[in-house]
Amino acid sequence: MELPPYLTRVLTALCPVQRTSSGWLCPCPASTHGSDGIDHNPSLRVTVGEGGRILVVCRVGCSQTDVLAAAGLTFKDLFAPPGETPAEPLTLPADELNDHDLAFHSAVYTRLLKG
Repeated sequence: MELPPYLTRVLTALCPVQRTSSGWLCPCPASTHGSDGIDHNPSLRVTVGEGGRILVVCRVGCSQTDVLAAAGLTFKDLFAPPGETPAEPLTLPADELNDHDLAFHSAVYTRLLKG
């Protein structure tokens, strides 16, 4: 599967990336990451949402602004430019989740929060 150029540019800027079933994982480049500013375990989740928008989320809590700046990217880079075909979404919009999905996610998050 060939990736659209805008998605390839973002993934290249965030290298090294590891493919997952729902996108990619990579070390967070933000200097605000963790106590020493180094991501020792890949914490940055990259996926494609509705309309081909690239979603970039640090699971440790670094801001998207810090992540993008550290990678030399801007918010504009997260969208397909005019004339370029957007990537297919890898996530479901929240309104497409059914009650079973929501109950499952709630149970998982509750368990994670309890430690």
